[in-house]
Amino acid sequence: MKRVTSIFRCLGAAVIAAAAASSAVGQTRTAYPYKAPVNGEIAVVATGVLRDRQPLASDTLMQQVADCGFNMVSLVGTIDIPKRLDEFKRSLANAREAGLGVLAANYFWNLNGHDPKAGTIWAKRYLDEFRDDPTIVAWQLKDEPNYDQLTDRTDGYNLQTIYNYIRDNDPLHRPIQVNLVGSPENVFMLGHSYDEFMSAFQRNFRPTLWSFDHYPITRRIKGTTLPAIPDEMGPVNVGYQTFYEDLATYNRLSERGGAFWMYIQSMEYLVGHYLRPVATVPYLSFQAFSALAYGAQGILYWTYRNRPDTKSEQYGQALIDLDGEKTPSWDAARTVNHRIRRYNEVFAGSRLMEATHVGEIYSGCPVMKKRIGPLLRARTEKGGKGMLLTRLRNGDREFLVIVSHDVTEAQHITLTFKEGYKILELTPADCGDGNSAGRVDSSRPVRRLLPPGGVCIFEI
Repeated sequence: MKRVTSIFRCLGAAVIAAAAASSAVGQTRTAYPYKAPVNGEIAVVATGVLRDRQPLASDTLMQQVADCGFNMVSLVGTIDIPKRLDEFKRSLANAREAGLGVLAANYFWNLNGHDPKAGTIWAKRYLDEFRDDPTIVAWQLKDEPNYDQLTDRTDGYNLQTIYNYIRDNDPLHRPIQVNLVGSPENVFMLGHSYDEFMSAFQRNFRPTLWSFDHYPITRRIKGTTLPAIPDEMGPVNVGYQTFYEDLATYNRLSERGGAFWMYIQSMEYLVGHYLRPVATVPYLSFQAFSALAYGAQGILYWTYRNRPDTKSEQYGQALIDLDGEKTPSWDAARTVNHRIRRYNEVFAGSRLMEATHVGEIYSGCPVMKKRIGPLLRARTEKGGKGMLLTRLRNGDREFLVIVSHDVTEAQHITLTFKEGYKILELTPADCGDGNSAGRVDSSRPVRRLLPPGGVCIFEI
């Protein structure tokens, strides 16, 4: 927990308040709180849907995205090429027809020059073109910036200049996304610590939306090409420590009137001998509901559609292939998305009150030592990997959320509540998709079979 402790110290309340009061040159003059892009719902976003080199008809594709349970889609637009502009407008219309909100990105904001004014000019033209379109519910400025791009206002990316312009001039006050890399990848730090990296973003952007990606599930394989041979795969590994530390960090940073989003891995890909495996219900559920249990307000799938290999990465199964055909991962995503949206009343607008674990899955893991709300004790049968437990507050309601640590095996759990409390179980007794279990008898232990990556939710 060393890195989390240090970043909490670095970005404590006093530092955040000082940053918010800063009047440094180039910082925005106004600030507005985070507003959910889809009112009353968790943002569930499909990314990588349209690809320039493999075009698909956006009319049927947008409906396919909506049918999978997404309520938002990330689309890239441009303003300087008439054909691309027309295509973007058609995609916006198709998304609107399908009932999808749009996270709008424009890669031409990433300029190659070194004139900060150029970024403002492009941002102004883009905003003026689409500022009144209600289909656009959020803006995306940059994915995985490095340290210099967060601090150097003369850099060609001009992130601060563009961010400030959009924030000061958007009449609808839509969220602005700059997506950060999770648990420090040194290539993005450029010699700086992760604390310094995060502090630079806080100081220079004063975000109300924090966004990061972290893909914790891996398998080591013997070969270096896809498809991987099952007999040559090592066991499934989950990087629990950095995953939960990142969730705790981003929740903490978003507490002052903001929110955080997290990307989950939904496309199989291989780097060297390390495989991020095909997306299944347990893998997607573990990632998504762990984030939601920590108070995340957005879940973004990377990525909806497959992509061609690069020199360093090979890509396997995504939700749809390059030709637009559904894969088994599409069905898995639909199952998980419907579960997420079924519990919008729990997660949308929630705040994390406390988090703990049953099962010390890494050294220093915070384990349950006292009751959490009315829950006195929680345990697994011998051999179980345990579970994450969080208490969320949403308005005047409170919820206990339990997410399995285990992404491959089911485990039997036993919960003991303090007698006399009114406990409602919102998830089915089998933690699946059936009817909820209803009122819980707190006078006796509650036993459940928690599926791989599964979730149990109680109103307490």
